[in-house]
Amino acid sequence: MEKFENTCVSKIVGINVETNKDIINGIDIGYHKNGKKSYEFNIKNKKQNGICTMFFKSGRKKVESQYKDGKINGKHVQYFINGKKEFEGNFKNNKEHGTSFYFYKNGNGRVEFNHKDGNLDGMTTYYYKNGKKEISIEYVDGMGTGFQVEYDKKGNKVTECNIVDGQLNGLKIDYQPNGKIIFKGNYKNGVLHGESSHHPDSVHMVRDYYVNGKLDGISKLYKNRDLVKTETYKESVLHGVTTNYSKNGDTIDTLFKSGNPVLRLSREDTKVTLEKFIKKVINGEVIWVQSIKLKKRL
Repeated sequence: MEKFENTCVSKIVGINVETNKDIINGIDIGYHKNGKKSYEFNIKNKKQNGICTMFFKSGRKKVESQYKDGKINGKHVQYFINGKKEFEGNFKNNKEHGTSFYFYKNGNGRVEFNHKDGNLDGMTTYYYKNGKKEISIEYVDGMGTGFQVEYDKKGNKVTECNIVDGQLNGLKIDYQPNGKIIFKGNYKNGVLHGESSHHPDSVHMVRDYYVNGKLDGISKLYKNRDLVKTETYKESVLHGVTTNYSKNGDTIDTLFKSGNPVLRLSREDTKVTLEKFIKKVINGEVIWVQSIKLKKRL
């Protein structure tokens, strides 16, 4: 899970609330249709100042904020209808400033943010409902920047990577729950760039090379650590020689140009087979078929 954007978990209640314009100084009180209080604001010069509170229809507290000149300045607390805290943070001129927290309805922490003038700045940490850490991200001026680690619900490391200006840059590693690496790759500006290795299962491994997010160069497929296939790519299209290897040493080489097979050379024991491919159009579909097959014994 990559949370690079400046994301709030839920909407902050209480910002830019309309007040009774007839009250210059004093207390402004509003009511729900059931007669219970809906809000109570302290007013100074027609603006909210001091502690201002909003209530659910049940009468339970919904929001309590510290205002100055009509804007939240200081502590702001938001509650679930069950009475437990949903949010607690500090504000400066209606913008989050400093450390703030979001909570699950069970009372466990959901997110811990650090803000500066409304932008994420510092470490942000997300948690699962069971209290285990989900992900930690370093932000600078609203952009994800720095080392990031993600965990599963049991506390096992899932991913670690480096973020610069909200994009993957540098090494990214993905893990299985047992700690084994299933992917390792280098990124540049959010896309794969350089060497990468992928373990789709316990038997196979793929080594690739990328340039600006596209396969470029030789890719190698291993099975039980034995090389079984190599492919040559150019901008994610097969272009060059693809070789299949067998355990007994036999090989099949296929030459591709722009994704299409041109020649195939098979070596089996003392026999060499050369095949040439031509392009045909059948029912409007372009296919490549064998045109010549030459066999020779060594």
